[in-house]
Amino acid sequence: MSIEFQISKPVLTWIADMQAKDVHTLAQEFVSDEKKIEKFLNGLVTKTQALKLAKLAKIPFGFLFLDKPPKITHPTLPDFRNTLEAEPLSNDFYEVLEDINNKIDWYKDFLKEEDILDKLDFVGRFDYKESTAEYVAKDIAASIGYNIHTKLSKTNNKDTYFSELVSKFENIGILVFQSGIVKNNTKKTLSVKEFRGFAITDKYAPAIFINSKDEKSAQLFTLLHEVAHLWIGQEGVSNWYSKNKLETFCNKVAAHFFMPDDMFKSEWQKKADIFTDKLDIINEISKFFKVSSLATVIKAVHLNFVPSDYINIIRKHIDKQLLKNKSKDRGGNPYASYPLRNSKRLTKIILTQTLNQHILITDAAKLLNLKPTTVMNLYGIIQDKI
Repeated sequence: MSIEFQISKPVLTWIADMQAKDVHTLAQEFVSDEKKIEKFLNGLVTKTQALKLAKLAKIPFGFLFLDKPPKITHPTLPDFRNTLEAEPLSNDFYEVLEDINNKIDWYKDFLKEEDILDKLDFVGRFDYKESTAEYVAKDIAASIGYNIHTKLSKTNNKDTYFSELVSKFENIGILVFQSGIVKNNTKKTLSVKEFRGFAITDKYAPAIFINSKDEKSAQLFTLLHEVAHLWIGQEGVSNWYSKNKLETFCNKVAAHFFMPDDMFKSEWQKKADIFTDKLDIINEISKFFKVSSLATVIKAVHLNFVPSDYINIIRKHIDKQLLKNKSKDRGGNPYASYPLRNSKRLTKIILTQTLNQHILITDAAKLLNLKPTTVMNLYGIIQDKI
């Protein structure tokens, strides 16, 4: 007869909450027999299940048997996702945040050793309460040498558009991380409903994280939304839908950057002459500016072209599309994704430092969440591409 352990219901619920799941869903992942689910829900688990639960919660085995959940200190970041639909920040999110913070710390040490640790003057350059979104957007564009008219006439591919902008921002010192998983664990995917991105406003090493599980054109808008956070010196976890004044301001900055008012009004009139359904107009304009339909409808609402309830209509359509895309997601070339997950800028520095024997290959592997052999293979494959 197998040994069973008793776990208190508050601890079991706490573990489920950290995974952004209810207890019953957690039970289904541990118990295949429906008849035994009730036993699990009452806290009676086998030794194997208990060990897995401790590993999942990232706590010592003995902590499972506390009457109340242990107090775990997570890295902090302001949460601007103040909407009723926002999922609680999960353990996966905090693991990602901790990983990014570790990378930033290493990067700052590197800059200090190289005697190039300088404050970047664009971080916190503006106070969002005293500035206009349009002026901030123009300053961002000027800082990276970006011209919307030139870019739209030369770019047809969303992936290229996004990649080129990321490179421009990394060239001025921003670390841009793009991933849809926790570290290098393909089994732990990130939820777009939980968060689309976040910004860290370190004056020496500002960083942006973008959830790559999102649609590419949506990632494009998130990129500028997070950059806006850096420009106004307000770090945090973002949500486009939030009615928070700061989030609304960052949305407007991103919208001005990609869709200047004069161009947007002109395009709207052109499309309105062709289409009668405003949803069709929104869809066509999103194609023209190479941004998501959600970003487009937010802009349209700001300009009073459509009422705010159009945002929910577009959101429902996007949620359905994300579900379809999720079922089609079969991954890709891992060596192409490693530099994106770890910031192309940072990856190149780490690989170069490793090759020059300034850091151990095991340390490089730990920083990049890779195996040592993969680190050297990665350098050989992408040294001319990043």
